[in-house]
Amino acid sequence: MVEDFLPKPEDLILKEETIKVTLSLTKDSVDYFKSQASERHTQYQKMIRILLDKYVARFSGPRKTTHFKKNVTRRAERLSEKS
Repeated sequence: MVEDFLPKPEDLILKEETIKVTLSLTKDSVDYFKSQASERHTQYQKMIRILLDKYVARFSGPRKTTHFKKNVTRRAERLSEKS
């Protein structure tokens, strides 16, 4: 008998709670992310979100869960695979 190694369906859902914010960024920063996102066939907002999430995961210490850090890493890996 072959052991079931596939993840449960609920483990495939990586949707995290998000909130909408209004943020003023420099034109150069937005142009950079738009250019990079275009080359990688993704959304520039997603790249900025992942960057901020990685920063939080790195500097938040033990207050943040491992689950949060794993999801950030998975999203970043998927994004880099597209490039």
